[in-house]
Amino acid sequence: MIILERYYLLLTQFDPSEPKLPAPSTRQFLDTLRTGTKLCLIHNALTHFSQRPFGLITRFHTDTNVQYRITDNLRYFAKAAEIRWEINLDWDVEEIWRANERGDEMLEEGLAKWCLCITEEMRRIYREEVDEGKDVLNELIQEMEH
Repeated sequence: MIILERYYLLLTQFDPSEPKLPAPSTRQFLDTLRTGTKLCLIHNALTHFSQRPFGLITRFHTDTNVQYRITDNLRYFAKAAEIRWEINLDWDVEEIWRANERGDEMLEEGLAKWCLCITEEMRRIYREEVDEGKDVLNELIQEMEH
């Protein structure tokens, strides 16, 4: 769970839905993400934010009172992560749905892998913007000196 605490701010920042995610130190955190609904919503928000806005999840379940809807959501999310972020989430959605120890580990590891990829892309975008800004600033300074 310590790894997910690192990514909690990222997840909450891009979670457009209510209620907000519970603290990562609570059982409710994984239980909330386990339905797949918030994962799909957060994925879509991050995809819209990125420089490559493709791979949205256009269909997912918000009513997750039935097992197949949860496992569908987790499959949709995993496929979107593969297509958009080039991440292979090697997890068994049935185990994640069961909320057993193995399923929790798969969910945590998959989330950490996904969040790491996203933060790396955001760092890359930020570095590019900073680098582009340096050139513009240097040009302005040179023009002012002449």
